[in-house]
Amino acid sequence: MSFIRGEEIDDIIELENLQPQDFINDPTHALLLPILSHIDAEAEDKSMEMELRAEEEFRAEKRRIVKENCEKIDNFYERKRKQVDIGHKVYTSNKSNESRVSLLIARDQLLQDVLREAQEELKTVPGDEEKYPKIIKGLILQGILQLLEPEVVLRCR
Repeated sequence: MSFIRGEEIDDIIELENLQPQDFINDPTHALLLPILSHIDAEAEDKSMEMELRAEEEFRAEKRRIVKENCEKIDNFYERKRKQVDIGHKVYTSNKSNESRVSLLIARDQLLQDVLREAQEELKTVPGDEEKYPKIIKGLILQGILQLLEPEVVLRCR
């Protein structure tokens, strides 16, 4: 039964086919007009509420996705920055080691040259009676100082 006039529900279903002008001509149908407008308003409110909720959920999901992707991008570029820093450190370390090696090679070369010159000069010293005693005395003194002994016995041939 209908809650309006005690009519059967089948009679209410017929209301779906009615046009707005039918409500103006029939006073019984005019009673249903406020109820139908209330139902339409409620449906419109629910529809707007659902649209707002859907829009809000969409924005929240969009913010979450954007935030995740921003973090991924930030992490990617942070890794790239670290790789560049490590590459730069490796490069500077390699260049530093290369310069040390070249410095050691140059130093070794100079020491070899000095030793060669000293050997050549020492070959001429025994023939020079003025330099020979001074060099021998200096070499003996250096040897004794390096030993750091309180007594030293020196034998000459």
